[in-house]
Amino acid sequence: MRLVVAASTVLLLLAAPAGAGLPAPFIPDDPGYPVNEPSLISMGVDEAWSLTQGDPAVVIAVIDSGTAPNPDFDFVPGRNILDDDSSTPDQNGHGTAMAAIAAAQIDNGIGVAGICGRCRIMTVKISGADDRHLNADLAAGINWAVDHGADVINVSRFMDRGLPAYAPLNAAIARAIAHGVPVFLCAGNNGSSDPAANVLASSNPKAVRVGNFYPESNHGKWVDVAADSDFVTFGLRPAPGGTSSATAAVSGIAGLMLSCNPALSPAEIKQILISTSNPADVDVRAHGEVNAYKAVMRAGCRESPAAIVRLMVHVRGHGSVTRRPDDDTYNAGTVVVLRAKAQPHWRFARWQGVCHGRRAMCTVRLSQSGVTTAVFRRAR
Repeated sequence: MRLVVAASTVLLLLAAPAGAGLPAPFIPDDPGYPVNEPSLISMGVDEAWSLTQGDPAVVIAVIDSGTAPNPDFDFVPGRNILDDDSSTPDQNGHGTAMAAIAAAQIDNGIGVAGICGRCRIMTVKISGADDRHLNADLAAGINWAVDHGADVINVSRFMDRGLPAYAPLNAAIARAIAHGVPVFLCAGNNGSSDPAANVLASSNPKAVRVGNFYPESNHGKWVDVAADSDFVTFGLRPAPGGTSSATAAVSGIAGLMLSCNPALSPAEIKQILISTSNPADVDVRAHGEVNAYKAVMRAGCRESPAAIVRLMVHVRGHGSVTRRPDDDTYNAGTVVVLRAKAQPHWRFARWQGVCHGRRAMCTVRLSQSGVTTAVFRRAR
């Protein structure tokens, strides 16, 4: 991967020694954890928790039927698209279950342990007691979440077989991804490999499309990953199952990844989830089940946060910076070579910070956190 840092961009280079083996799993004290333990262990979540349990700075938007008030949730302000206000009650229970799977608070002695248990939840309500939604409302909900600071968007919804793609909805999903917000879509529960079975998922290839291991899960090349879906939470529908629950689980894993490395792009998150999946006999692109531990390790999480060294690279003016070696993470002490390149009609002037001098190439050993800026001036 070639990394280009444009003007006003901040790049986090994570440096840490690779772990020698699997860490001891983290076992939370939430009373609802034991019933969900088999599914969480199958996806490596207990091991991932030994590295990160999330971060309150990471906000997971759950676009669904609302969420019931519960002390096991840490909310940011949400939106009721149906009534155009901030009240987001859940008369169905589906949204409450999705929020609990993704981000119920962890190790607090109540409720269940959400996968990103230190993350916060943004509720966007688009359906009522019958759990039916309008695609226009779903599109509006996605746009609202992007505009109000969501870091992950969970859409455990699908379109009925045979319905055509809805352009404003696809545009909203594309806009979210273009703004750096990954979108997670459920594959649907028709037991089909036909893309027409759920065009919401099949027509949005840049989103992460999630299936599960039951025969009713849609599958095929248009489904990216598979995850467990046998979760029991709380509320009116504590165990909805299906690819909806699997999608909420993968959204939670993405929250864990962003907790360690907020610079990850939606494309990088998707590639990591696919490439770190455990091989399994399931008809999805990843040919396996998501592995939260491997995913957060690839994202940059480490057992010793103090060992993580960050180099922030700023650009002032019009130019770019590339780096070598071109890896996702580095062992502490790695030497990184930065090269500054000016755009036409501009020239490289100097480095500031960790790098210094007027040569376009800078060599730095990543032994501690630091900041450097490449300064470009207009050519005369």
